[in-house]
Amino acid sequence: MKAYLKAVSLILAVGIWSSEAVACSIVTPPWWANEKVKTAKDCSFTGGGRFDYLSGDQAHDLGDSRVYQVLYEFTGENAVVTDCNTAEQVQVYAFDESAQTAACESPAKVVNYLKPSGPIDLSVGKGIEDLSSKIKRMGYRASRGVKFDEIGARPRDYPDFFCGCKLYYPDSPGAKL
Repeated sequence: MKAYLKAVSLILAVGIWSSEAVACSIVTPPWWANEKVKTAKDCSFTGGGRFDYLSGDQAHDLGDSRVYQVLYEFTGENAVVTDCNTAEQVQVYAFDESAQTAACESPAKVVNYLKPSGPIDLSVGKGIEDLSSKIKRMGYRASRGVKFDEIGARPRDYPDFFCGCKLYYPDSPGAKL
């Protein structure tokens, strides 16, 4: 009986582990299923990236020619801040890449760390470089420019990361990109 219970426990453990692995696996669609990015008037978008996994919320005006947008890729999430006067951008993450949540080992959700509910204020600093430095000093990760893994992506796969400038600051240099 003891051996039987061990065998059943092992089968159940393997079944649970494999079902979690399958649930967290990313299945890439065939190349012919790739759609062009669809952008709404508020700059929210779907279908970004080589496999259409990149999407974004609406653009938000931070004032002083800055806008931000939250991006979602697979289970990850980050915020992109754009200075429309300088056309500079910074991508802000909740933690460094080694910090993972329990669900599918996905990165922490950045929206939980943005003001007003969290400590990250995207409107601080005298420019994108200063904002980036302040975020890093707080212990969060930030990288200049917008980056996502898109080897093999086509131009139709890239969203307009300056859409918020066109929406809120139409006469700015960032709106012309």
